Amino acid sequence: IEHICSQTDKMLRSNNERRRWAKDLLRFFGSDTIKEWTDVVEKLKKMSQPDSDINDEEFAKLQEEVIRKYGNSDIEDRDDISNLALLDAETNRSYGNAIFPVKRMYIIDNDRCGKFVPIATKNVFLKYYSINIDDMMHWKQSDAVAYREAMKEKLGKYLNVKKR
Repeated sequence: IEHICSQTDKMLRSNNERRRWAKDLLRFFGSDTIKEWTDVVEKLKKMSQPDSDINDEEFAKLQEEVIRKYGNSDIEDRDDISNLALLDAETNRSYGNAIFPVKRMYIIDNDRCGKFVPIATKNVFLKYYSINIDDMMHWKQSDAVAYREAMKEKLGKYLNVKKR
């Protein structure tokens, strides 16, 4: 069971964790999504090098900047079923507390490679259940509510749950 929107925005401590985080973001930013973030991309490139020594203060500033833009969420209860999805253990461990668009990238990659991704999990990261898709970069409360309602609709007859 994985949180769609990370439960915590913990500070990564080891250089290996930081390099992995930087490499994941470079893949995301490399898709021409954010041209105005060239300074962030340059810092990520530097951090992703195998021999880089990543300064705690510099990393904290960069992580805070990325989380401020892509990690913030209005999810009311991060432990609610509306913020949970099923994943295999390897995928779950591979991206840790990544931001939503990076997790989405992993899910799509797994699906493209033929790795099993539960259909509801894939649908969540494609925002299939969402009513208004105005923001593919964040998992919002409105997305979570729509996901919960879809679960109620599908499982209601088995669990004797009444629709609103």
